[in-house]
Amino acid sequence: MSAPEIRIDPLTGLRAIVAGARADRPGGELRATPAPELDPAEDPFAEGELVGTCRLVMVGSTAQFSRLAVRADARRQGVATSLLREADRE
Repeated sequence: MSAPEIRIDPLTGLRAIVAGARADRPGGELRATPAPELDPAEDPFAEGELVGTCRLVMVGSTAQFSRLAVRADARRQGVATSLLREADRE
């Protein structure tokens, strides 16, 4: 059995314990139900839909990140995380 691995989240700096041996236990296998079909008229991520915004200002060699906002019906779907990743790439 392998020892648990400690990883550091690159965004938050928090530590997470990854116990790979847990997958060998009964019920440890990966399983997921298919997502329901999306209605393009209701899809908050459809082309042309504004679902989130943030501000990135360069002050000298320092980037200042602020004013992160996500539309209420698009929250808890990874929009803010995607904005943070894109801002980090800049």
